[in-house]
Amino acid sequence: MKSKSRLTLIVVAISAILVSLALYQPILAVSSNEKAEQPKWHESYTMEMQSGFRFNRRPMLKLRLLRNCEPETVEGNIVTYVKRTLVLDTGEEQVKVIVPYLWMVGGEAMNMTEIFDSGILSPGDSVTVNALRWDIENEELSIYILFGYEIEHEGEVLYALLPINIEE
Repeated sequence: MKSKSRLTLIVVAISAILVSLALYQPILAVSSNEKAEQPKWHESYTMEMQSGFRFNRRPMLKLRLLRNCEPETVEGNIVTYVKRTLVLDTGEEQVKVIVPYLWMVGGEAMNMTEIFDSGILSPGDSVTVNALRWDIENEELSIYILFGYEIEHEGEVLYALLPINIEE
């Protein structure tokens, strides 16, 4: 009986070694070709990390987007707020406005969830939203995106807490 258990133990050990070698071989192949198959962004990212300064490209894209925006005012009743999107019923259509997470309300920074939970805004309220409109047109579709930066409700003005200043 002992010889059978020894034989089983040896077979299991050899199987474990063979399986691990079979799995390890593709990993070695990938790591040996790793330098040849790096994506294009990898080189600049590596240089940025070595220099200690990382240049963030996202603000540049946002500025390019803002250059093509026009100011627009939307008046309507709040339908809902979901995932940074404020849905307004203007009477003619439902308009979706992308809004920032944080807002200045009476000198205090609050997020939109807190604003709705506290009752400052609620579904059905009549509001005026000042926004930036970005139009995208192609041959078949016309799309516009609204980025809200100011909400007026019953004489109170909520200002978006943004890293930029917007003047009309």
